[in-house]
Amino acid sequence: MTSDATDDTIAGGALQATRDASVRLADILDNADDAIISVDQTHTITLFNRGAERIFGYTATEAIGRNLTLLLPTRTAHFHDKYVREFGASAMQSRRMAERSTVAGRRRDGSEFPAEVSISKISSSEGLTYTAILRDITARLEAEGNLRDRNRRLRLALSAGQMGMFEVDAMGRSMSRDETAQKLLGLGPSSGDHSPDDFFVRVHPDDRASVQAKVKKFLAETEDAAIEYRIVLPDGSIRWIAAYAAKERGASGRTGRAVGVLRDITDRKHTEETLEARVVERTAALREEIERREEAQAALVRSQKLQAVGELAGGMAHDFNNLLTVITGNLELLGLRQLDDKARDLIRRADEAAKMGSRLSGRLLAIGRRQRLQPVALDLNDITRSMTDVLKRTLGDEIEIQTTLAADLCEALADVSEVENAILNLAINARDAMPHGGKLIIASENKSLGPDDVAGEAGLKPGEYVVLSINDTGVGIPPHLLTRVFEPFFTTKDVGRGTGLGLSTIYGFAKQSGGHLAIYSEVGKGTSVRLYLPRAAAGAAAAASISSADPKLAVDGETILVVEDNADVRDVTIKRLDMLGYRVLRAENGQAAVALLESAERIDLVFSDVMMPGGMTGFDLVRWVRANKPTIKTLLTSGFTGEVARNGNSDLNDVEVLRKPYAVAELARAVREALSSAPI
Repeated sequence: MTSDATDDTIAGGALQATRDASVRLADILDNADDAIISVDQTHTITLFNRGAERIFGYTATEAIGRNLTLLLPTRTAHFHDKYVREFGASAMQSRRMAERSTVAGRRRDGSEFPAEVSISKISSSEGLTYTAILRDITARLEAEGNLRDRNRRLRLALSAGQMGMFEVDAMGRSMSRDETAQKLLGLGPSSGDHSPDDFFVRVHPDDRASVQAKVKKFLAETEDAAIEYRIVLPDGSIRWIAAYAAKERGASGRTGRAVGVLRDITDRKHTEETLEARVVERTAALREEIERREEAQAALVRSQKLQAVGELAGGMAHDFNNLLTVITGNLELLGLRQLDDKARDLIRRADEAAKMGSRLSGRLLAIGRRQRLQPVALDLNDITRSMTDVLKRTLGDEIEIQTTLAADLCEALADVSEVENAILNLAINARDAMPHGGKLIIASENKSLGPDDVAGEAGLKPGEYVVLSINDTGVGIPPHLLTRVFEPFFTTKDVGRGTGLGLSTIYGFAKQSGGHLAIYSEVGKGTSVRLYLPRAAAGAAAAASISSADPKLAVDGETILVVEDNADVRDVTIKRLDMLGYRVLRAENGQAAVALLESAERIDLVFSDVMMPGGMTGFDLVRWVRANKPTIKTLLTSGFTGEVARNGNSDLNDVEVLRKPYAVAELARAVREALSSAPI
C-alpha cells in the first residue's frame, strides 16, 4: 500500500470518527431534558431539540427558521439583544456568559413559564451562532415558594406560641437565634462565633452546673434533649425557660448542628408550684381528717362497747331486782313478828343494805337504757322534719334524703327521745348500706290492721298504727341473714363498726311501746324498715271511723288474677278478695300469670307482687299486659314504699303500688280504683 493510500485511509477513518462523534453529539443534544436552541446573528432559530419541543410545544419544523421572539413574551424580547451586545463587545475575549439568568418563556398555547437559561457563543466562517440551554424551573420555584411559606408559617406559629428558635454547632457555639429567642434570653443577636457559655449566660447560678452537664451530654450523644432551667434577666427578674433541641446528621454520619426552640414556662411552673402547695395542704388536711375519723371511730367503738355493757348491765339489774324483791319481802315478813331489839336492829341493817342494792340496780338500768319510758302523743311528721338537718350532716352529701309524709297523719303514742334515736340509728344503718351513695326515703302513713292484715308478719298485732318507714337503695340483705337482724349482738358490719345492738334495741323499744318493727329487703334493691307505733286516742278514734266504712265490693262477677310467690301471703290475699265478692285466680310467678292471661279465662284485674322469682317482675308483667291485653287493669303490691319499688321503672309511675301489710279496706279501695280507672 502506498503512502497516499495510507493517508487516504487515515483521513477516511478520521472523517468517519468525526461523523460518528457528530451523530452521537446530535443524539445527546436531541435527547437532553433541557431545551437546546441555537440562533444566528439575525435571531433566527437554527437548532430546536426534542427537549425544546416538549417545553415550548412547537415541533422543530415549526420553530426552525423563525425569529427567537416566537419563544419569548414581548416584554422580554430585549433579552436576546442584550446578550448579543454583551457578546459582541467581548467577542474576542469570551465564548460563554459568566452566569445563568432567569427569563420568561412562552409556550405555543400562549402560557408563560419561568426558565433558567445559559447562553454560549460560537464563531465560525459563517458568522456568530448563539446556543441557549433553557430549563423550565416552574416546579423548583413552586417548591421554593412552598418552603418559604412553610418557614413563614413556622415563624408565625413560633411567634404565636411565644417560642424562639435557635441553632448551635457541634461544639455548642451559638450560630443564630431569632428575635423571640433573644427577647426570652435577654440577649442580642448571635454573631455566629460565640462560645458555648454565651447561650447560657443568663442561667440562674443555682441551675448552671446541671444545665451545663445536660448540654454536654446532649452534644456527646445522638438523642434529642429537653431542658428546663431558670434565667436571670438584666432587670433582675427570674423566668423559667424550656429548651427543646434536636440534632442534624451530616452526610458522613457525624453529628452536626442542633436546632431547637425556647419557650417561657414561668406561668406553668408557678401553677405547678401552686398545685403542689395545694396537694401538700390537702394531704395535711386529709391526714387530719383521717386522724379525726379514727378518733371518731374509736369513740364509736367505745360507745358500742358501752352499749353492749349496758345490755349486760340491764340483764343483771333485772335479775338483781328479782333477788332484792325476795330479800325485802322476807324482811318485811320478819318485821311483822314479835322480835327483840337486837333482832329488829339486824332487820333494819339488812333493809338498809337492800335499799343500797336497789339504788345500785337503778344505776345499772340507766347504763342499760332500761329506764321507764315516757310516752306522749306526738307528730312523727314534725319529728322527721326537725331531724332533716341533723340527718344531712350525719349521712353526708352522697346520700340524697327524700320524705313522703302523709298529710292526714294521726298522732302516735311513744317516747320522743326513743323515736329520735330510732330514726337516727336506722338512717345510719341505711348509710352504711350505701357506700357509694344513694337515696334515703322517709315515709309516714296511717295503718289500720285486722287479723288478716297481720297474718304474714309475725309479732305484729291487729290495731291502729302510725307507721314510719326508713327506706334505702343500698346493697340489701341476703334472705339467710334477714331472719337474724333483730338478734342481739348480730351484725353484718366489719369488726369494730357495729355491736349488733341497734336494731335489737329499736325492736325492744317498739315492742315495749305496744308497736312493732318490720324489715323488708332485696339484695341489690335496698332495704325498708317500718316502725309501727300505736296511735294516740284521738287519732285512733278518727281512724276507726274511717276504717269502719263498708268496703266496696265486687260487681258483675269481676275476676282478679293474684300473682304472688309467697304461699301464705297468696292464700290470705285470696281469702280477702273472696270475702269482698271477687272471683279469684292464682299464679305463683309472672310466667304462670302470662299463661293464664293467654287462656280463655275472663280476667278483669292483675294484682301482682313487684319482686318475684323467675326473672319477671311485677313491672315486667304490667308491661306485658299493656302490650298484649290492654283492656285488663293492673295493680301492684310491695313491701317497699312506692318510690323505692319503682326504682328503675319510671315509665310506669301511673301504676299504684299498694304497700304491705295493708288492711282489707285499703285493699278494697285500691282494687276498686284500679278497676274503675280509664284505659291506658
